[in-house]
Amino acid sequence: MSVHVRLARAAVSAAIVTLSEAVRYQLVSEVESDRFSAEDTLVERIMQRLAECETEGDAGTA
Repeated sequence: MSVHVRLARAAVSAAIVTLSEAVRYQLVSEVESDRFSAEDTLVERIMQRLAECETEGDAGTA
């Protein structure tokens, strides 16, 4: 199943909204390792949200 564009946007938005303030500050940090860590956290959250969307979508087709 492929995720619809609007659903993907909602999943990404949900992932961003749930980031802590500390991670948000790290995303714009001048310290490269802090930025990389924050980016990894964001990507992990986005992938979790997309996986949830796919799981829920599969449940709806059963």
